[in-house]
Amino acid sequence: CKEFTAFAVEAADAVADAFFIVHNGTQFVGLSFMRRRANTPHTLYQELTGVLPAYRGMGVARVLKELTIDYGLRHGYESIETWVEDNNPAMLAINLNYGFVRGSGAVVLARPIAPAVALTPPNQLVIAR
Repeated sequence: CKEFTAFAVEAADAVADAFFIVHNGTQFVGLSFMRRRANTPHTLYQELTGVLPAYRGMGVARVLKELTIDYGLRHGYESIETWVEDNNPAMLAINLNYGFVRGSGAVVLARPIAPAVALTPPNQLVIAR
């Protein structure tokens, strides 16, 4: 899709030679790609690792992780930062196995818009002057 290509390949901070694809014949089964940011020139950012469901548990994500680490080593980077969703314990385990350490970060909170929470108006409105 055009949006993904713009984000992952054509963006100014994309690292085109750090876009890795694993395939089985003509079928793409997994990918991982890196980005860099001007304010942290010695750090690579692993934006995404994805593997088709039929190929999960076969070591594809592990190979992709190794390719990204190898890329960073060969190109003189000092660190790699990545993220993992809390419903993906397999990817979290891979990251921890390769020496990634949990950092502090955002806590995502969500709630439905409706039904609305009923607001109880105060008995008296006091305005300070």
